[in-house]
Amino acid sequence: MSFADARRLAIEHAHPVEETETVNTGESTGRICALDVYSRVPLPPFTRSEVDGYAVVSADLSAASPENPIELLLAGNAEIGNPPLTHPGPGSCLYIATGAAMPSFCDSVAMVEDTVRTGNKVRFTRNVASWENVAHSGEDISRGTLIARRDSVVDPRTVAVLCAAGVDKIKVYRKIRIGIASSGNELLYPGEEISAGKIYESNSTYVKAELSKFCNVYTSSYGFIRDDMEEVRRMISRMLTENDAIILSGGTSAGEGDFVYRVLELENPGIVFHGVSVKPGTPTVFAMSGKKPVYGLPGFPVSAMMIFRTIFLPAIEKMSRERSAVRSVTVTLAMKTLLRVGYTSLIIMRLVRRGSTIYGYPVNGASGSIARLLDAEGFAIMEGNRKYADAGEKVDAYLFSESIPETVFLGTPDEIAETFILNLVSHPAVVKMDENSVRSFITEIVPDITLVSGTTLANPGDYGDYTTRLSYVVPYGFYSRDADLELSSIIKSVSAGKVRLVAISGNDAVASAFKDYLSGLADDAQGMVDRIHYLPTRESCLSSLTSGENDLFLGKFRKSEDLEVNFIPVGRVNYSILASDSYVKKHDIEKAVEKAMEATRELAVS
Repeated sequence: MSFADARRLAIEHAHPVEETETVNTGESTGRICALDVYSRVPLPPFTRSEVDGYAVVSADLSAASPENPIELLLAGNAEIGNPPLTHPGPGSCLYIATGAAMPSFCDSVAMVEDTVRTGNKVRFTRNVASWENVAHSGEDISRGTLIARRDSVVDPRTVAVLCAAGVDKIKVYRKIRIGIASSGNELLYPGEEISAGKIYESNSTYVKAELSKFCNVYTSSYGFIRDDMEEVRRMISRMLTENDAIILSGGTSAGEGDFVYRVLELENPGIVFHGVSVKPGTPTVFAMSGKKPVYGLPGFPVSAMMIFRTIFLPAIEKMSRERSAVRSVTVTLAMKTLLRVGYTSLIIMRLVRRGSTIYGYPVNGASGSIARLLDAEGFAIMEGNRKYADAGEKVDAYLFSESIPETVFLGTPDEIAETFILNLVSHPAVVKMDENSVRSFITEIVPDITLVSGTTLANPGDYGDYTTRLSYVVPYGFYSRDADLELSSIIKSVSAGKVRLVAISGNDAVASAFKDYLSGLADDAQGMVDRIHYLPTRESCLSSLTSGENDLFLGKFRKSEDLEVNFIPVGRVNYSILASDSYVKKHDIEKAVEKAMEATRELAVS
């Protein structure tokens, strides 16, 4: 089923809540009015003074001026909260506080600033117009004025006006109840001891956190459902009994251990769709049990998040009668973006603002790669009627965050580059690329700052409008679980093919430096380099080492890491931080350079 049809069907099957409840006005923020609400009293409820001053009959002061002040007898005080006084007659005045009821027969208030008081006499230095500084009863809102319309959201301003108008309770639509659970034998709660084959569950927590933004949704967590047909059936039945809709994560594919969709097939009317032409998120299922929706999310975190936000959240908004505050902006693609032909692509994007234009950089990764969400400010929905979307195309991006950075860093920063960036700008857009790709994309992406590597330091002019701002060296070598391993024995083992050696894919600087090192020691230097197995990230290399999957990790040294492995140095790799000339003209980078240089001095291997 197409993405558009899946979204449409989910919304069509959602029925807005009709049941109502009465709540205190002061506790109604965010709720949806079930009836029109009218003012019980006029506002202001009585005619009152708008300033501190003296209540007078304006005719008594018609001739008053600085040159010809008029003196009146002070006959009393009109205090806030008391019934209105009666003006004693011509030649008199009453002191009155802001908000106090106007005395009978008075038609204006002279401000304190225009008077001089001596004992029980007040001298006025200017005249006043009739009803000057006076607010009449009902001037703001008359009795019976419509304040809040049916189906409108009660916001703090509305609460203030309702309370001022004497409305103590209002009728609102009740909150809808949504049950949330995740399916899978592999799931653990955060904090539990992890073991091989197990993962910490995050999808249900994400959904609950997302729905916590809604004032008209009440969520209940049902924990984990193990991969057992009867347990899945029993839990779904319970959740449907206790909620208006339920959300399930996992068990939606067609594998032998996926039972969620099989149980949903038995409901009445059952599955509405199973499988959507969207990436990520193809194994999505939607079913109905009577009039209650069942939303089935894929198990991979990114897939679950994107499907929830794009297909099922609009349906929940309809049920609750509440709209989320998801904002979209027009984005210019900063680089060619890969699409899946025949599928709708949900492209997670790093966004950066340059002047009046916002540029989008795709953040690629597998459906299970949840960390890339932290590298993104939004996502775009793009149809797969072609292989690529070209750089420069305009698309709508839906925001994860209202904060959009203004500085682009291209590359995967090490400790030195991180120090440089964070001393330059607090919120950069780091477009992560391996070292091989940086050289290819620097002219296409046009970053403000980038990190390049090589056996020789970057030469001025090699990168167009970019100039080297800092050059430094980083030790590289082998990480091993064996504390007593020596470099000579490592080289022999690698040469003999007796060890499993990994490195980061795309990190050609380390591999190239290692080959140069071997060239003087072994005849088969290239063959030894070819025995390296490549993994996508530093973290995956270290994890494979500590788990015992591999014996050695060839990589750069990081001083800040607290690892249960040992580092055996081999040599050094050269790096250069480049910044565009136009960026340097607008930003003071000297402090960043100084701090980064301090970090290079600290980067030493004992």
